[in-house]
Amino acid sequence: MAGYLHIFRVGTESQPHQKSVPEYQLTYNIGGCTFARSFDENALREFLAEEMAVDPRTVRNAMDELRSVGKTTISEVELPKNQAAALGLEQLPAD
Repeated sequence: MAGYLHIFRVGTESQPHQKSVPEYQLTYNIGGCTFARSFDENALREFLAEEMAVDPRTVRNAMDELRSVGKTTISEVELPKNQAAALGLEQLPAD
């Protein structure tokens, strides 16, 4: 079953030498379950490409949209629910 990723900018994170970088919240929705994790920009790009196997063009477009608009959605993402925790995604409580 395919799910979708919602990613949005939540603020900035301080780095060494007083450099600030954007921080992003990723939520993965699949079959009535929601998982979440926060990332800096580089870690997010790597996670999408390597762990979620999102194609490079989609990753590039998503990162461009995040920089300009602050949010993006990627659909048709395949990740079984039982593997989400192994990737550091935390399941959020259902409403």
